[in-house]
Amino acid sequence: MMTQLNLTKTISTPAVPKGLAAAATFSRKKTNQDACAIMDDPKSPLSAVIVADGVGSYFESQVASASVASSIKSYLEPCTMPYLLDLKLAFAFAQKLLRQEVEGRVHSLPANVNLQSAYGTTALCAVDVGDSFKIGYVGNGAVWHLRGDFDQLSVGRLLPSSTVNLLNPHCRWYDGRSMLTRIISPTTNDADSMPTVLHFSKDDLLGDLLVLVSDGVYSYDDVQIGRDSKGKIFIEAKRSVEWLYGALSNFMSGPLTKVALQSCLESYLQKLNEDGLVDDDVTVAVLVSSGAMAYRRHLTTASSAVGEEMAE
Repeated sequence: MMTQLNLTKTISTPAVPKGLAAAATFSRKKTNQDACAIMDDPKSPLSAVIVADGVGSYFESQVASASVASSIKSYLEPCTMPYLLDLKLAFAFAQKLLRQEVEGRVHSLPANVNLQSAYGTTALCAVDVGDSFKIGYVGNGAVWHLRGDFDQLSVGRLLPSSTVNLLNPHCRWYDGRSMLTRIISPTTNDADSMPTVLHFSKDDLLGDLLVLVSDGVYSYDDVQIGRDSKGKIFIEAKRSVEWLYGALSNFMSGPLTKVALQSCLESYLQKLNEDGLVDDDVTVAVLVSSGAMAYRRHLTTASSAVGEEMAE
């Protein structure tokens, strides 16, 4: 007797407590060409943050960044099986919708503007799928992975070692300038807009934070590299990064709420502006895993217990 396997049933996955997601953007220019989006619906099995940076030399690139960020989010929203999520399809979906949107704008292009140099944007996306993260990106900027203990530094250590930039910029040097080799636009082909995709497990002990920024905050292709008086190579540690670690450390030491995280990101961008570090659009988005929140709460509880013992 043969038994038929019913493949129409939805495969369920163990519920994993959700973390936090927030994003903020700022510009001193009349038009902010960056865009961001978050997905943190408590009914969804996943949460996500998206950052898109319109290419400055492209006509109306702010239209592209807003469209792509929104479209990637809309692709993620109906997902019920996160382990099957394909970010390459999400980015292709976003490009398709951008192309459709631009079709209605072609007639309004100025006479001196070619569609080949219009509506272009980078795109970064990080998704918490429960027991792991999925990341996709096209272009430059940064995607930092921090563990929950990133700010527990030893004496003399100026920057944390428990963090790494996962974004390898899609850039090439030309005439002394870093030029983007991959973007999303209505005219790019599949190869030119194909995202690099990463998938890795969470840290069950310390938890994780993922930080996405546009290149107005940081991108490795913009980092200064030189030699000191003894000929040793040095790599610039940008103040924007130092202050970001400080802002996140303060957040992780206080109330771990979405409101607090949103306030942290907005205050951080304002500090960059006040200290003269904003000459472009700047955007930052953060995913904090439930594991990182649990780890920090454990530290707070343990510290309080030690304090009570010493008081006795």
